[in-house]
Amino acid sequence: MSGVCSFKKQRAMLEVAPFTIFTGSLEALPEDIWKLVNLRHLYTESPLRPIQQPRGLSQLTNLQTLTEFQVKAEHGGQLNELRDLNNLRGNLKIEVHEDGIKSEGANLKSKQHLQSIELRIHGKMVDDCGDLVPHSNIKKFTLYGPYPGAALLNCVPSLKNLVEFRLKGHKECQSIAALNHLPHLKSLKLTCLEAVEYISSAEYDDNVDDSEDEDDSEEHQLASSVAVSDQRNEDCRRLLKTRSFSGVALTVI
Repeated sequence: MSGVCSFKKQRAMLEVAPFTIFTGSLEALPEDIWKLVNLRHLYTESPLRPIQQPRGLSQLTNLQTLTEFQVKAEHGGQLNELRDLNNLRGNLKIEVHEDGIKSEGANLKSKQHLQSIELRIHGKMVDDCGDLVPHSNIKKFTLYGPYPGAALLNCVPSLKNLVEFRLKGHKECQSIAALNHLPHLKSLKLTCLEAVEYISSAEYDDNVDDSEDEDDSEEHQLASSVAVSDQRNEDCRRLLKTRSFSGVALTVI
């Protein structure tokens, strides 16, 4: 009841300043939130439980802030609700709670103003997660969960502005694609990867500019062949050995 009252107060405030909602202690967004077409900022993170998100967020095309997007079949809102929210900026966390969800329609590549994307995928997706691949402007990319789609791992070498990449809990990934040519990468964190053995030693991709090939400065290059280990952590017991990352903070937990 307190959550309902809180939202009623915020609805009243929207008549004065119709741009921002903090969900606070709300358990769910109201079914008619799609009517708030002037809404700019929707802060949906809750320290206690995920906020239930109904259908209709796709109509809030003026949104610039959506801190968290939860996907559960029984709550209605699916990833295609994100399709037209192309004014989003800052940080976006997406959490998928069950099997059988499609990435189709998420269209993250069109969201060029986002700086950070965190994907928590707890179930098996029905596709390769191609529509969850971010725009190349992204600076921080985080993947959590046992079965993120192949497209999400394969896209990392193309994220030329990436500063930080985190991968946690993947059950089947055996290798990390070559990251040699990412000029801004400063932090790589690998956590609880049961099957990973090495970071690929592939040469630069054919579609990388020659000018980037010529940039051999140590502060902008990863070692061309890297295998990683941390014998202290049993979950990473199959990682083989460590070689240097020039200018990159590597963490294996």
